[in-house]
Amino acid sequence: MNTEIQHARGCLVSFNDKHYFVADPSDSKQEICISCAKTKKKEWVCSSKIKCGYRPGMPVRHVPQSPVIPSLGCGKVHQARNIGGRSQVLVEFPETNKLVWLPYERLAFFRDAPYLFERGIFNDDAEAFQLRCLAYALELWNENTGSLSHFEIDPLPHQIHLVYHILASGDLNWLIADDVGLGKTIEVGLLLSALKQRRQLNSVLLIAPAGLTRQWQEEMKHRFRIADFRIYGDQFQVDSLEDWRRYPFVIASIDRLKQDSGLQRIAMSEGWDLVVFDEAHRLTRNEYGKKFQSSQRYKLATVLRKKTESFVLLTATPHQGKQDQFIGLLELVRPRWKKEFRKLELQPELLREFVIRNDKADVTNAEGEFIFKGKNVRTLQASEDQAAIAFDKELSKYLRKGYAESIARGQTGTPIGFVMTVYRKLASSSAAAIHKALQRRLSRLDEARTTSTNAVPLNLDERFMPEAEEVSETDSAEFFEGERQKLESLIQLAAKLKDNDPKMDTFLNKVIPQLLEEDSSSKILIFTEYRTTQDYLRNKLNQIHGENSCAMINGSMDYREREREITNFEDHCSFLISTEAGGEGINLQKRCNIIVNYDLPWNPSRLLQRIGRLYRYGQDKVVFVLNISSRNSFDEKLVGVLYDRIDQVIHDMQSVGPEFREGLEDEILGSFIKPSEFENILSEAFSVGIERTEERISEALKKAKQAAEKQKDLFSYAQSYDPAAMQHEVKIGTKHLEHFAEKMFKHEGIDLVEKRRNGAIYSIKLPDELAENLGLKRRLDVTFDRQLARGRDQLMMLDIDAPLMRHLLSSAKVHTFGGYSAGIKQQDGAAILATVLRWQDSQGRRLRQEFTAVKSDNGNIEINSSAINQLLQEDLLSLPQNIARNVPQQIGQLISKELDSHLAKHSNANLHPESIQWIAGAWLGNPPEK
Repeated sequence: MNTEIQHARGCLVSFNDKHYFVADPSDSKQEICISCAKTKKKEWVCSSKIKCGYRPGMPVRHVPQSPVIPSLGCGKVHQARNIGGRSQVLVEFPETNKLVWLPYERLAFFRDAPYLFERGIFNDDAEAFQLRCLAYALELWNENTGSLSHFEIDPLPHQIHLVYHILASGDLNWLIADDVGLGKTIEVGLLLSALKQRRQLNSVLLIAPAGLTRQWQEEMKHRFRIADFRIYGDQFQVDSLEDWRRYPFVIASIDRLKQDSGLQRIAMSEGWDLVVFDEAHRLTRNEYGKKFQSSQRYKLATVLRKKTESFVLLTATPHQGKQDQFIGLLELVRPRWKKEFRKLELQPELLREFVIRNDKADVTNAEGEFIFKGKNVRTLQASEDQAAIAFDKELSKYLRKGYAESIARGQTGTPIGFVMTVYRKLASSSAAAIHKALQRRLSRLDEARTTSTNAVPLNLDERFMPEAEEVSETDSAEFFEGERQKLESLIQLAAKLKDNDPKMDTFLNKVIPQLLEEDSSSKILIFTEYRTTQDYLRNKLNQIHGENSCAMINGSMDYREREREITNFEDHCSFLISTEAGGEGINLQKRCNIIVNYDLPWNPSRLLQRIGRLYRYGQDKVVFVLNISSRNSFDEKLVGVLYDRIDQVIHDMQSVGPEFREGLEDEILGSFIKPSEFENILSEAFSVGIERTEERISEALKKAKQAAEKQKDLFSYAQSYDPAAMQHEVKIGTKHLEHFAEKMFKHEGIDLVEKRRNGAIYSIKLPDELAENLGLKRRLDVTFDRQLARGRDQLMMLDIDAPLMRHLLSSAKVHTFGGYSAGIKQQDGAAILATVLRWQDSQGRRLRQEFTAVKSDNGNIEINSSAINQLLQEDLLSLPQNIARNVPQQIGQLISKELDSHLAKHSNANLHPESIQWIAGAWLGNPPEK
């Protein structure tokens, strides 16, 4: 006999009284010895005489010709053909979304879940069924939420829901308008992680204010293990298309890109899979009749909109009471809906399609507890002081002369009015700040030149405006006759006031002792607008509390310096003194819950930003906010009136009904986000008088109230976190991951040596071959607790990205693992089918997969019931092996119909049905009576 002859381990399958070979492949030679598994007979058959026995619908698995070639997996036959004298079969492999023609010799008949289920064969153990289901459920939950990946944070339910909802929509064009402090950075990180898991993300452009670019990079790298981002202009330059291709993950400053040179370089790019704009309220477009006036930032956004299919805007204050600007943002998100947006007031329900808004008052942790403990805001009045009142009287005379001269000179003169307004702000901040400013002005008069310069740099980030105002240059010529003498007198008065400062006395001897009374180790965040006041505060605090008691943040620091100061504050210092430069981009909620506002900003929205440094996700205490107010001067009285009126408006609105709960103040303050809103009113107070200024404040607050109400009404139509919205989903968490791993250890021969730290740390021992293949040590300590793993290099975080976990997931999904059909000892008469539902886009690209389990109990069909979730994380008992149940045919038909309806229900214009893959089936019941 020819030595080339091979023995094929297949079987003969009968179709219409004809026998066909269904192979378990070996190389096809001249003759093949066929062993029939049913009859136990063997016969030699010439390979050319063998007919392909695969028919449409038959389950098959691919067995590769060489062990180094991976299998394509398991699939279904679509059709057979004969071409070039060879028989081939068209097979769909649902795991990889491949539909390929293969030689039938490379396929083997496969008894999959539907095949076994329909025949009532439940001969696998219950644990194998559970682990096979869990392997799919874990991977697909992570693919749809990103929440099980290697992170430094534990995502909150509203963050998981947001990512799940966006991805389930099939459209990545969204406005995320969550409250300040709800973790929009985390939501973006989760979204990017989920898209990478799906292999749908090859390039990203993330645009933020200049001061936040480095923070975004660090957050993505350290919290989400996305280390690919590079900062345009700082870490790489672009001169050609190839430069963009080398850096597909880019973070850029909005003000750097908006320049002509930035726009020219954007034009060189091929575009990005996703563009994200942080602080999107900075993209302003005003409408005047039928004409639009767009800011440079908005023009940048319109250019980038043409470079991507997916556009995400992030802002806590998208409306700000300005409908035209709000519509401008909406048009960036969904440009094709421009006509619909013109009628937004008539059909606000449109917002549900692409706007998500979560409020602080509504979000909870995984246990359903509200995560924000609230905030307590108090204002402490500094004692009145005759010296302070006298100084203000003389300063007011100086300021009025300056304003009068500014008006007399008209538009062509030196911007004296601007300088006078800055001096007013400095005087409201501290005696030290106005004293230094007056000294600087006097020194300027002594200089022998008469050049004029801009008061502040153009295009300056609003957060750094106060610091720039403080050091802005002035003319060396007198503003008005006799200015020098007036300055000399004022400087003397300011010096005396600084030496006996009632505001500083209140701060040092009342505020700080009260805050430290209950806990001397408390850490206190102190805000001021100006660098001179910052130095003044530091010197005073160091004198009392020690030379190294204060850390500082201001606009002169780069990202690394800021980070060093934050670390110093968290580890060593009692106080962190920050200018407005720290109003965004620093997050101190884990170590601090006390804010002192030494001065109150003229733009109330900055107060919201300040409070947001502590009142945000991760803060587990009540936030105490203490404002220091002094009514010794004209401007301090005005600022006091402003905040008094705000408090009154909030109180009035809260009395209307329960819908105006916490968060309302943030919404009102957020309506003043434009810096000129109140600064204009206060800066003109000298000319219009205090009574008229109070009227204008009230008028502006009335508009702000209307804006807050309008925004509240509009956003009631937006998407938001609702625990009930996902009640029919199989929600997967760390407990499922832990249960899966522990059960898989024994299947893979991994010894669980011991558990420590109340079961939080697992000491395991890997088989030699497995350890070598994965490049791991044989003895490992692993945990599922992110917080416990943080900072412990010897403790492996066993999340879904860990190599060992990836191996366990793969092992539970291979066809030899089993678990396709099982009998589970529970209530009699119920059947469960676990499936993967899939959707694609209009071009046939897979967009979404969901693990979906269906339970049929006495004809009642339920999808993703709570019983399914429980079934995936508890120990199961198996029915005796080889129990055959007469499963009524209508159960399979009913389940198939329900799954098809579910697939249709969750399809839309972006998501089109692709396939239903049954991965496992089980019968719930009791052993038959003997």
